[in-house]
Amino acid sequence: MQSLSLPALGSGGWIDYTQFRGEPLVLNFFASWCPFCIHEMPDFQKVYASLGGKVAFLGISQRDQPSASLDLMRQTGVKYPAAIDEQGRFFDSIGTGGMPTTLFIKPGGQITYIQVGPLDEGTLRQFIQRYFGVTG
Repeated sequence: MQSLSLPALGSGGWIDYTQFRGEPLVLNFFASWCPFCIHEMPDFQKVYASLGGKVAFLGISQRDQPSASLDLMRQTGVKYPAAIDEQGRFFDSIGTGGMPTTLFIKPGGQITYIQVGPLDEGTLRQFIQRYFGVTG
């Protein structure tokens, strides 16, 4: 993955992939209408908080209203950066179709794994260790 530029959720401005290019990135597509997304988001926040900046996280709400996405982030306690893909164009370019979808992206932009379907805390930690060599 070399480019991504989407409106930031809640803060105005834009989120651009260049902000994350130098670090491992867990990119998670979510939506307020996706029950599996809602269930996994607190685990993503827990892992994000425990890694102390060793791995970047980015949530991308797709085909959802910004207000519904922000409400969901508040309800699930998500504090990592998030963007909105209201029309789902970036999500469609990944080509998976299933929700939630999580990408594991190495520094420099190589997508090492695409997970279609929900992840729990333990599996997310295993994938981060497997694909990035990071524990925490």
